[in-house]
Amino acid sequence: MKIFPVKDRGIELCLCSRCASVYYASKDHFIERCEAFQVIHEPCQICLNPYGYDFRINVRIQPKDKKSTFETPGSQKVQSRQRGGTQQ
Repeated sequence: MKIFPVKDRGIELCLCSRCASVYYASKDHFIERCEAFQVIHEPCQICLNPYGYDFRINVRIQPKDKKSTFETPGSQKVQSRQRGGTQQ
């Protein structure tokens, strides 16, 4: 298995379960198996363990501003009316 970037799909690596757990625990990446029922094992590209599987690793896109992701411009007005506040 060769390392190669795939446009908008991350990179594909052959990893053992121990090396894949680093990406599973990461908040900056997400990882998924390329083939769910892969039968043939390949060597891990990091530690050379002979029991590796093909994984696709993608970078998780973080929002730049948390406030803009959870609130819309009109959401504060709606909340203040529900609480009984007055608008000016």
